[in-house]
Amino acid sequence: MKRRVLVVGATGFTGRRVVAALVAAGHDVVAFVRPTSDAAAVRALGTPVVEGDLDRPESLERALVGRDAVACAASLGFGHAPGIVEAMRRAGVTRSVLLGTTAVRTTLPAKSKAVRLEAERVVLADGVGATLLRPTMIYGAPGDRNLERLVRFVRRWPVVPVLGRGTALVQPVHVEDVAAAVAAVLARDGLAGRAFDVPGPAPLTFETLVRTVAAVLCRRRVFPHVPAFVGRLVASREQVARLAEDKDADPRPAAEAFGWAPRAFEVGIREEARLLGCLP
Repeated sequence: MKRRVLVVGATGFTGRRVVAALVAAGHDVVAFVRPTSDAAAVRALGTPVVEGDLDRPESLERALVGRDAVACAASLGFGHAPGIVEAMRRAGVTRSVLLGTTAVRTTLPAKSKAVRLEAERVVLADGVGATLLRPTMIYGAPGDRNLERLVRFVRRWPVVPVLGRGTALVQPVHVEDVAAAVAAVLARDGLAGRAFDVPGPAPLTFETLVRTVAAVLCRRRVFPHVPAFVGRLVASREQVARLAEDKDADPRPAAEAFGWAPRAFEVGIREEARLLGCLP
């Protein structure tokens, strides 16, 4: 079913790929962007742009005129969920897909955790036909905030420190697979009011992830284990603690519901390394 979709957060790292995936799927797409955002990549797809700001829900409501679906790639960690839901209700939107994060399951006192959990409650309980997708660590292209620096570090330096034991589980998911999930959910009925994790296909230990990056780059590296407190010289206590947490998730419910089949990490990180100019 082809829909008239408003993409919120359309100029972000994930949002740009969501726009591209929905355009490729044949939907009538409009991008909702802040006046200060660089919308060049979205406009290059031939996608109309409507300016507004989630801090002003009335601007979102105006942008929803004539739309029957929303794809929200904007972070739910800033308290905008109630305003988004209310704007959709007022505009009569009956279908939406919003991106959350599996980080809501952290045991650490993350500042945004309570806000994100409340956002999930509002989105799923409000009866606006919403499906919530929770990606794990997103990577896959220049500009990602997770693995680009690691790829460049491993390419350049012969010694790659691994904090602590390096046994914590991670399950990165490629940004284009996340975008494809949004398109897949919009194409199916019966998913409203449900939440799905959208992780990579299988968990890896952090050390395995680092070694995989080195193998993809064809670099022989040394991987010494260093105490976690060393990491606090260059990162916050919370960031270091997060590295010691398992961040895996089960892809099977999403696979059964809408055919979730993300690419293997080795494949995805090779694509990113090539885009970064780290591979021929």
